[in-house]
Amino acid sequence: MKEHFSFIEYLSKRLQHPLPGWEYQQRMSPYIQGKQTLEPRIVPPDAKQTSVAALLFPGEYGSELLLTKRSATVSHHKGQICFPGGRSESNESILQTALRETHEELAISHEQISVIGNLSSLFVPPSYSMIHVTVGHLPDKPLLYPNFNE
Repeated sequence: MKEHFSFIEYLSKRLQHPLPGWEYQQRMSPYIQGKQTLEPRIVPPDAKQTSVAALLFPGEYGSELLLTKRSATVSHHKGQICFPGGRSESNESILQTALRETHEELAISHEQISVIGNLSSLFVPPSYSMIHVTVGHLPDKPLLYPNFNE
Protein backbone atom coordinates (compact mmCIF):
# COMPACT_ATOMS: atom_id res chain seq x y z
CA MET A 1 0.00 0.00 0.00
CA LYS A 2 2.97 2.29 0.65
CA GLU A 3 3.91 2.05 -3.05
CA HIS A 4 0.42 3.19 -4.03
CA PHE A 5 0.58 6.35 -1.96
CA SER A 6 4.11 7.07 -3.22
CA PHE A 7 2.77 6.73 -6.76
CA ILE A 8 -0.13 9.11 -6.01
CA GLU A 9 2.33 11.65 -4.61
CA TYR A 10 4.53 11.34 -7.71
CA LEU A 11 1.55 11.60 -10.06
CA SER A 12 0.21 14.66 -8.25
CA LYS A 13 3.52 16.45 -8.78
CA ARG A 14 3.90 15.26 -12.39
CA LEU A 15 0.45 16.49 -13.42
CA GLN A 16 1.43 20.02 -12.38
CA HIS A 17 3.83 20.15 -15.36
CA PRO A 18 3.13 20.27 -19.13
CA LEU A 19 2.06 16.98 -20.68
CA PRO A 20 3.34 15.52 -23.98
CA GLY A 21 -0.24 15.10 -25.32
CA TRP A 22 -0.06 15.41 -29.11
CA GLU A 23 3.52 14.09 -29.39
CA TYR A 24 2.50 10.80 -27.77
CA GLN A 25 -0.82 10.64 -29.59
CA GLN A 26 1.18 10.70 -32.83
CA ARG A 27 3.40 7.86 -31.63
CA MET A 28 0.36 5.77 -30.79
CA SER A 29 -1.66 6.61 -33.92
CA PRO A 30 -2.86 3.52 -35.78
CA TYR A 31 -1.55 2.37 -39.11
CA ILE A 32 -4.10 2.60 -41.92
CA GLN A 33 -3.18 0.80 -45.16
CA GLY A 34 0.48 0.70 -44.18
CA LYS A 35 0.78 4.40 -43.26
CA GLN A 36 0.78 5.84 -39.78
CA THR A 37 -1.81 8.59 -39.38
CA LEU A 38 0.47 11.49 -38.45
CA GLU A 39 -1.57 14.31 -39.95
CA PRO A 40 -2.47 17.05 -37.50
CA ARG A 41 -5.82 16.38 -35.93
CA ILE A 42 -8.17 19.32 -36.13
CA VAL A 43 -10.72 19.57 -33.35
CA PRO A 44 -13.99 20.93 -34.70
CA PRO A 45 -15.18 23.99 -32.76
CA ASP A 46 -18.57 22.32 -32.27
CA ALA A 47 -17.15 19.04 -30.90
CA LYS A 48 -19.19 17.65 -28.03
CA GLN A 49 -17.46 18.15 -24.69
CA THR A 50 -17.09 14.95 -22.68
CA SER A 51 -15.40 14.38 -19.33
CA VAL A 52 -14.25 11.16 -17.74
CA ALA A 53 -12.68 10.24 -14.40
CA ALA A 54 -9.54 8.12 -14.18
CA LEU A 55 -9.79 6.98 -10.57
CA LEU A 56 -6.93 5.26 -8.76
CA PHE A 57 -7.21 3.42 -5.46
CA PRO A 58 -5.01 1.14 -3.34
CA GLY A 59 -5.29 -2.53 -4.22
CA GLU A 60 -3.84 -5.75 -2.95
CA TYR A 61 -0.82 -5.53 -5.29
CA GLY A 62 -0.45 -1.76 -5.68
CA SER A 63 -2.43 0.93 -7.47
CA GLU A 64 -5.63 -0.06 -9.25
CA LEU A 65 -7.52 1.89 -11.91
CA LEU A 66 -11.30 1.92 -12.05
CA LEU A 67 -12.76 1.03 -15.45
CA THR A 68 -16.32 0.39 -16.56
CA LYS A 69 -17.97 -1.35 -19.50
CA ARG A 70 -20.36 0.71 -21.62
CA SER A 71 -23.86 -0.67 -21.94
CA ALA A 72 -25.37 -1.90 -25.18
CA THR A 73 -27.99 0.87 -25.05
CA VAL A 74 -25.69 3.90 -25.46
CA SER A 75 -25.38 5.56 -28.88
CA HIS A 76 -21.58 5.30 -29.25
CA HIS A 77 -18.87 2.82 -28.25
CA LYS A 78 -21.30 0.07 -27.13
CA GLY A 79 -19.70 -2.55 -24.88
CA GLN A 80 -16.31 -0.83 -24.77
CA ILE A 81 -14.15 -0.62 -21.66
CA CYS A 82 -13.88 2.98 -20.49
CA PHE A 83 -13.62 5.41 -17.63
CA PRO A 84 -16.84 6.62 -16.00
CA GLY A 85 -17.94 9.82 -17.68
CA GLY A 86 -20.15 11.46 -20.25
CA ARG A 87 -21.31 14.63 -21.95
CA SER A 88 -21.07 17.99 -20.27
CA GLU A 89 -24.29 19.79 -19.46
CA SER A 90 -24.63 23.51 -20.10
CA ASN A 91 -22.40 25.72 -17.94
CA GLU A 92 -20.75 22.68 -16.34
CA SER A 93 -16.98 22.48 -15.94
CA ILE A 94 -14.85 19.52 -17.00
CA LEU A 95 -14.43 18.56 -13.35
CA GLN A 96 -18.12 18.92 -12.53
CA THR A 97 -19.03 16.67 -15.47
CA ALA A 98 -16.55 13.95 -14.50
CA LEU A 99 -17.72 13.94 -10.88
CA ARG A 100 -21.44 14.03 -11.77
CA GLU A 101 -21.11 11.21 -14.29
CA THR A 102 -19.07 9.08 -11.87
CA HIS A 103 -21.80 9.48 -9.28
CA GLU A 104 -24.59 8.72 -11.79
CA GLU A 105 -22.82 5.63 -13.14
CA LEU A 106 -21.30 4.12 -9.99
CA ALA A 107 -22.73 6.00 -6.97
CA ILE A 108 -19.29 7.29 -5.99
CA SER A 109 -19.79 10.73 -4.46
CA HIS A 110 -17.48 13.64 -5.21
CA GLU A 111 -16.60 13.80 -1.50
CA GLN A 112 -14.81 10.44 -1.85
CA ILE A 113 -12.57 11.66 -4.68
CA SER A 114 -9.35 13.63 -4.24
CA VAL A 115 -8.66 15.30 -7.57
CA ILE A 116 -5.02 15.00 -8.63
CA GLY A 117 -5.05 16.76 -12.01
CA ASN A 118 -5.89 16.37 -15.69
CA LEU A 119 -4.44 14.44 -18.60
CA SER A 120 -4.16 15.77 -22.15
CA SER A 121 -7.52 16.04 -23.90
CA LEU A 122 -8.21 13.95 -26.99
CA PHE A 123 -10.64 14.35 -29.91
CA VAL A 124 -12.45 11.09 -30.78
CA PRO A 125 -13.95 11.30 -34.30
CA PRO A 126 -16.54 8.44 -34.11
CA SER A 127 -18.41 10.15 -31.28
CA TYR A 128 -17.40 13.68 -32.40
CA SER A 129 -16.22 14.26 -28.82
CA MET A 130 -13.43 16.14 -27.16
CA ILE A 131 -12.57 13.92 -24.20
CA HIS A 132 -11.21 15.57 -21.04
CA VAL A 133 -9.68 13.30 -18.38
CA THR A 134 -9.72 14.18 -14.68
CA VAL A 135 -7.42 12.03 -12.56
CA GLY A 136 -8.57 11.30 -9.04
CA HIS A 137 -7.67 9.22 -6.02
CA LEU A 138 -9.94 7.18 -3.77
CA PRO A 139 -8.60 6.36 -0.29
CA ASP A 140 -9.90 2.78 -0.41
CA LYS A 141 -11.32 0.29 -2.89
CA PRO A 142 -14.76 1.75 -3.61
CA LEU A 143 -18.08 0.04 -3.12
CA LEU A 144 -19.70 0.20 -6.54
CA TYR A 145 -23.40 0.43 -7.28
CA PRO A 146 -23.46 0.45 -11.10
CA ASN A 147 -26.34 2.03 -12.97
CA PHE A 148 -26.82 -0.45 -15.82
CA ASN A 149 -28.70 2.16 -17.89
CA GLU A 150 -25.58 4.32 -18.18
